[in-house]
Amino acid sequence: MLPVSVGVALAAASTLRWSSLAVEADGQPLLQPMHIEASPGRLLGILGPSGAGKSTLLGALAGRARPRLRVSGSRDAAVPPGGEVGVLDQSDAFFGLLTVRETLELTASLEGAEAEEVDLLLASLGIAPVQHSRVGDSLRRGISGGEKRRLSLGCALLAHPPLLIADEPTTGLDSHQAARAVRLLREAAASRGIPAVATLHQPRSSIWATTAAPSSSQARLVFLGKREAALGHFARLGYTRHPCPHHVNPAEFLIDLVSVDHDSPAAAAADEARIDALARAWRRREGGGRQAEGGGRQAEGGGPRPRHRATAAEGGGAGAGGAAPERRRRPRLLRRLALLLRRSWRQNWRDRWVNGLRLCVSGGLALVFGEIFGRFGAPSAAQIAERVALLSYASINMSMMAMMKARDLFGRERRALDLFGRERVVIDRERALYGAAKHNLLARMARLGAAEYLLAKMATELPLDAAFAGGFGLLLHWRIGLRLPRTTLVGTAPHLVSPMRATTPCTLSLAAATCAALGLAIGALAPSADLALAAGIPVMIVHMALRAAHPAPRTSVPSISSRALAWGQVLGILNPAGTAETKPPSAAVSLASHASPIKWSIRALCCAELRGMELERRAFI
Repeated sequence: MLPVSVGVALAAASTLRWSSLAVEADGQPLLQPMHIEASPGRLLGILGPSGAGKSTLLGALAGRARPRLRVSGSRDAAVPPGGEVGVLDQSDAFFGLLTVRETLELTASLEGAEAEEVDLLLASLGIAPVQHSRVGDSLRRGISGGEKRRLSLGCALLAHPPLLIADEPTTGLDSHQAARAVRLLREAAASRGIPAVATLHQPRSSIWATTAAPSSSQARLVFLGKREAALGHFARLGYTRHPCPHHVNPAEFLIDLVSVDHDSPAAAAADEARIDALARAWRRREGGGRQAEGGGRQAEGGGPRPRHRATAAEGGGAGAGGAAPERRRRPRLLRRLALLLRRSWRQNWRDRWVNGLRLCVSGGLALVFGEIFGRFGAPSAAQIAERVALLSYASINMSMMAMMKARDLFGRERRALDLFGRERVVIDRERALYGAAKHNLLARMARLGAAEYLLAKMATELPLDAAFAGGFGLLLHWRIGLRLPRTTLVGTAPHLVSPMRATTPCTLSLAAATCAALGLAIGALAPSADLALAAGIPVMIVHMALRAAHPAPRTSVPSISSRALAWGQVLGILNPAGTAETKPPSAAVSLASHASPIKWSIRALCCAELRGMELERRAFI
């Protein structure tokens, strides 16, 4: 039996009741009006074929409908508001480099739960033997699918939700693990006295024997009640000529009864007619039962129960309304930030494949540049263009690597651009537990959200990017033999009031950290990882082009001592991109160029490398 709580008193849960619940998108109905009721301590299983609208129904009940959906209906005032629910999605999203215990402990800390609850959940969920194993993901071996499903349930229970919702909790599990997952949901609802709702796609017989049974098809409800009454209801409608055969799972029989066979037009038409008749019959029965129930309540003197109209605003999802049980006090901002920072640091520290590859790539590129450009000797006019080209390539290389990161031979990857896109599903699962699972940027910034996650991620990602870029700069300085010492590089950044003093590694590190932050920002704004990659690469190319969009004036060219070299020659050498002062860029391009980290990095490096350079007269003979 699952633990109810450790040192936490839960408020009594109320029955979940929806009347005339409907969902539509762009004027097209996705769910026909229906009445849903789930009692505390019981698991309500929703049966139906694929495409029947089961997940859409759960999203409306949980208040997590997509932005384009419009949810309407009335609800009981006693039902907790949308978002204050424990949600188990179809996929189990976790950080694969964390262990089972670390995942539960972080959830408990963010929710203000007692440490003893983690130990009790590990034992009751049967995952104590793998508590020190990493969760794993599609690229890293970890715990099994059934263990991940139980871990998801544990994370949801640590939030002590007044309502538990599971979207196809048996997906991807064998029959034994599927039965165990449903049993755990039922025990959680019973031990905590909360209503639980789950969609079931292909329930086995043992699951059917322990679950209430509403059945839906084609966005319509055809039955809601106890499982024992389901077969009798359909038999009374005249389907005795197709009774449930012996040794056949009743759940499979009911799903077949409300499914449409599209292989034959005639069969599809017959199936549609049967489902229409079932839906009409249920609406008639439900309407009569509701009237009798309402009259009985009014006769008792209590009057009708207070009800509220669900919001129909787009993007909100109606969810459930009313007063929620009192939630525990969550830790303060600095404490939450420290917890997320520790998690991000653990992820980066344990991702040794990617870090090792990035170290090898950074060092290898420095050696390759050394082979291409050779070791510089005495300063000469011919070397000026080579030095400028080398510093430009070095800055662009480190900036691109910081944004794109690395991908090793085994497919393990960590890129700044799509980092948020790949981790968004995990963050959304966590935010759903804390009542912050919204679909717009401003709502996601509330409570546990983008601000804390972004700060923690940047605090761990940017130092790594800067360290790899700094190592590249040190090795490049040693291999090429740049003119300035390793530790001191003095240069004046154009259009800045005070001179900038930095080292070669420091300049490259700042450029890498800036571009990594740019990649993280694009990834945070993009709705998916693919869109982040599609948008990030062109942005980076534009920044590379902007480095030459604002030709340096003669006053900003470093003074190079030579009696045989004219200023015009130096200006042409320092601007290998080919833009000239006779072709000034537009005002918009000139303004945008000031935001290019690559431009400022190249200018700082070139100014520091070339300033005060003395060229021998024989170099021009």
